[in-house]
Amino acid sequence: AADEVRDRASGAAGQLKDRAPSSGGDSDSPGAGERLHDAADAAKDAPQMAKDKAQGNPLAAGLIAFGAGLLAASLLPSSRKERETVQQVKDSDTVQHATDKAKDTAQDLASDATTKVKDTAQNLVKDAAQDTAKETAKNAAQNLKAGAQEAAQQVKEGGQETKNRAQEGGQEAKNRAQQSKNS
Repeated sequence: AADEVRDRASGAAGQLKDRAPSSGGDSDSPGAGERLHDAADAAKDAPQMAKDKAQGNPLAAGLIAFGAGLLAASLLPSSRKERETVQQVKDSDTVQHATDKAKDTAQDLASDATTKVKDTAQNLVKDAAQDTAKETAKNAAQNLKAGAQEAAQQVKEGGQETKNRAQEGGQEAKNRAQQSKNS
């Protein structure tokens, strides 16, 4: 498997070298031809590196071969037919229609989500306000009850004290009346 990968990569590297135009430009800056040549050299060395790395691992060898093929394909310029097809797709009403439809759908989803979040927030605030009002009313009722019980206790105690004083005053008046009678 590794030998097959090496053979295919070497063949691709050779094809890249054959197709690479000369730089034809400034000798200080590498042209497209030199870059293709460098890439072809790297692709040519890739099989040995792949063999070393993927020894006993056919899946890794396959992935490396796929990557080398992808690299080689990306270095080749697109054909006139490919450029025309891409332009037709860009210019077609289908793409614009799909884009518009996607935008409309996204806006609808955003609107629905906003409405749901707003409703949920309002319900939470309403529930919290009701709970707070119930708690406040409950606390007020408990405070009122405690205050009423305390007032009732004070009235009871005051009444008991008044009763005791009245009894003491009555006893004292009775004692004076007895003393006056005896004297």
